Amino acid sequence: AMRRRYPDREWGGTILVWRKSNTADGLFETEFWSTDNDGIGCVWRYRDPDNYYQFQMDAERSFWQLTRRVAGRFTCLAWGDEGFVPKKHYRLRVHFSGDRMIVFLDGKALCAVEDDGLKSGRVGFMSRGNQGSHFGNVRLGPGGEPIESAAVNELLSRWRLSRISLDHFG
Repeated sequence: AMRRRYPDREWGGTILVWRKSNTADGLFETEFWSTDNDGIGCVWRYRDPDNYYQFQMDAERSFWQLTRRVAGRFTCLAWGDEGFVPKKHYRLRVHFSGDRMIVFLDGKALCAVEDDGLKSGRVGFMSRGNQGSHFGNVRLGPGGEPIESAAVNELLSRWRLSRISLDHFG
């Protein structure tokens, strides 16, 4: 029997947000890799635990999903049946402007959605049941405030996320 994957349901995880990264429109880019097979991804326009957009991939269940929480209500905006391969490095880029959002994986557009639920907020990472989440070469593009890499390194070390470095566009 084929295992039910439920790619459109809510898969909550741990979210790490940059407090100083409040932005309405921008480009959020990170390299990620995982030694585990559970959820890994990023968030943007994060305001609080009840209001944010999230993209995550799951290797064990082989899916990706783009979701939102607005006023505590969960909605899956898009999903697909492609997971990540453990230990492989990926480049994840989210471009958000107005009500349009496009997610790129290794330069290929994975999905594009229009949603006006949230106008601005912070960016960050998410990890769900994942013992080996790694993020690196992080960039926050136009519209984003500069982020102190030393502060982020300290924060990430407390969360046991490693190999983080920050570059800025421009």
